[in-house]
Amino acid sequence: MPNDTRPLPQEKPVQDASKSESGGLFQREESVLARAQAVLDDSGTDDPAQLREEMALLAKGYRKLLRQTERLTRISDRRQNKYYRVSNDLEFHLERHVGEAIKDEILKAPLSVERVRMRELVVAFLDIRGFSSFAESLEPDQVIHFLKSYYEYSLAIVHEHGGLVKCFMGDGVMLVFGFRHPETASDRALACARQLVEHLPRFRERCGWPIQVGIGLHHGPTAVGTIGTDKRAELAVIGSTVNIASRIESMTKQLKLPVLFSESFKDHLRNTEEGIVQAAEVTLRGLTKSSRLYTFEDLLLDENA
Repeated sequence: MPNDTRPLPQEKPVQDASKSESGGLFQREESVLARAQAVLDDSGTDDPAQLREEMALLAKGYRKLLRQTERLTRISDRRQNKYYRVSNDLEFHLERHVGEAIKDEILKAPLSVERVRMRELVVAFLDIRGFSSFAESLEPDQVIHFLKSYYEYSLAIVHEHGGLVKCFMGDGVMLVFGFRHPETASDRALACARQLVEHLPRFRERCGWPIQVGIGLHHGPTAVGTIGTDKRAELAVIGSTVNIASRIESMTKQLKLPVLFSESFKDHLRNTEEGIVQAAEVTLRGLTKSSRLYTFEDLLLDENA
């Protein structure tokens, strides 16, 4: 029987690379597949050699496709791993600079933090008494080393009680409680203040300096929102609550007490401790009405406070 010299069927032309589903990445393989499919669909083709040739091309193209797919998968995995590393590093540094609570708010709803919202928070100021005169006897690098040691001691306690470090001011720190679990903010802040005072002798022994601290706490409404520009911004906590807490802290030196808190703060305590007493009734700077300030009874009797 003479060889069949009929040409390959042309009913199904090769798909244009510009219209390829893969966007031309596997254009040659798609061409081979289309030609082989055309041979299989042609019932009049009975040349096995022609079919074997087309199938061999298809197999070669398929192997190449697998290699390219594996290569792209490896590239994708490397890029994905790099993305996760960068993402984790970003979260770590963001949390280190703004605190976990604010970090979560920014990541969950980055645009919502742009809006100013009123929130009931506890604001506390922690300050080292007489730090300026104390620092005069030290070299600048010694001051930095001392502050680093002091913050490691104090902020470990703050974080243990769910406090947020809002900002550093030299030897002073502004703390916020209530971004999370606002119903227990006052109780946690008071427990934090108590522990800071109780653990202070250990730090004195370690650093070799007889330092004293002052802690002022107040509970009230605050305005929380982003301030700054498109180039540099931060989440701010502002309002009279912040000012009053700062004024209360400044009274600790005058009254020679390490911890003072407002009546509003005391009224928001869920577990009112026995031993809380009124320390004084004063007119805070910038206010016209007098304010009752409270402290722990044992601190009021402590001659070394």
